Amino acid sequence: MGEPVFHEARAPSAAELETLLSRIIQRIVKLLTRTGYLIEEQGMRYLAEAKSDRALTPLQAAACTYRIAAQGHTQGKKY
Repeated sequence: MGEPVFHEARAPSAAELETLLSRIIQRIVKLLTRTGYLIEEQGMRYLAEAKSDRALTPLQAAACTYRIAAQGHTQGKKY
């Protein structure tokens, strides 16, 4: 076998980078949904409730998904 040879390539275009980023995001979201970290409901995805003894964890999860965390008739609804 011979020595490896470096071949210089052109920089990717903005459109190519956007396509790559979109593909990466789709795959990560699918993985997180499949492993239970994200929940898909009515076409929307949101963070699953984390198992934690920290008091603020449910509030943080609700804030990330724009949902009301406080107890009552509006709990879990979107702002």
